[in-house]
Amino acid sequence: MSDIPPIPQQPNDREEASPIDYAWRGEQRPGRGRSRSILNGLSVGVALSAVIWMVGFAFSSQESIVVMALCAAGLKYLIALVLVFFRDWRSFALGLFASLPVGAVIFFGVCSLSLARM
Repeated sequence: MSDIPPIPQQPNDREEASPIDYAWRGEQRPGRGRSRSILNGLSVGVALSAVIWMVGFAFSSQESIVVMALCAAGLKYLIALVLVFFRDWRSFALGLFASLPVGAVIFFGVCSLSLARM
């Protein structure tokens, strides 16, 4: 029984306990550049979708539009999925993921415009 170490005493008074410092001590707070990176990813994804749909509908046949849609969405999805695994690029990948539904809206808008021209 003498091999058991004694129980350490806890401070009775709050003044004896040292407070935990939760302040960020780095050069920059972690969330400052993330919103800019998300917006950059969103902008790149929307611009890519707009260029693909507007230029693609002008020079493609109706059979190739489905393939083009799958390639555009799949390419953005795969790039964003790969970028998620790199810490510095996660926010950009989130912007690319967010641009997928915006790209779908652009796609349906261009489709409706092309049907109106017929």
